[in-house]
Amino acid sequence: KQWYQRRVRADFSGQNMERFYVKYPCQDSVWFKLFLRRDDGANSHVEIYSKVKGNIYCNGAGAKNWWGGEKTDFTMAAGAMKCDGADLIIVVEKTADRVTIKNQGQVLYNQAFTDNDANCRQSTTQVKTQVWNYDGELGLSVFDKPTPRAIQS
Repeated sequence: KQWYQRRVRADFSGQNMERFYVKYPCQDSVWFKLFLRRDDGANSHVEIYSKVKGNIYCNGAGAKNWWGGEKTDFTMAAGAMKCDGADLIIVVEKTADRVTIKNQGQVLYNQAFTDNDANCRQSTTQVKTQVWNYDGELGLSVFDKPTPRAIQS
């Protein structure tokens, strides 16, 4: 499978919420993974691999039986994910207490964190994305301040 990745540094320390926008072609064959990292390693990732399935990974969490952490698979309602023309725009909002995945203002999935969710609760200092089954350009922009300031790779 063909995949591409991009990485940018951003510091969300001291902010109540981290918000990430992922835009990719509205095709069932394309999927993405958004890695939310800190300077010394992995915090978490959000992966959407179809219009109804995905997973959230927390490094250092749970039984640590999946790459040193815990992966939670989830499903979203069929038909809930809506295209915006030829693209699909997903919003990932993360706080120390939860991660929420949205599309066109609607919540597709929400996961509350517990004390056992380890690094998922930590602030992000580095963002990396990967996309599979896609031959086009891959860009990554992050707004890391209350006043939007785009950081691009």
